[in-house]
Amino acid sequence: MLVCRVLEHIVATAKAPSYVGHKILKVIPENLDGEMSTVRPPIIALDLIDAGVGDRVLVCQEGRWAREAINDLTAPVRSIIVAVVEGVELDPAANARPPMAL
Repeated sequence: MLVCRVLEHIVATAKAPSYVGHKILKVIPENLDGEMSTVRPPIIALDLIDAGVGDRVLVCQEGRWAREAINDLTAPVRSIIVAVVEGVELDPAANARPPMAL
């Protein structure tokens, strides 16, 4: 899963039947400190939670799970938005490196 920022809506007048009733959004992965990634490209994701432009969201990129979430195992979908992220709490101890042996 990735923490991403919603950049814009994708408008499609003709789309796969499994997409009907869901928004399609362009998102960009973020670092955990909230800065947009300069390494990962934007992603197109199907929105399951009614996210909006500027929202920080959690994106699942497991195709089978995404298809199961929309109840269509043949749907052409890989990435779905599953949550709006209110905050990320980092544990400084988890990121600390052990001292190097001399």
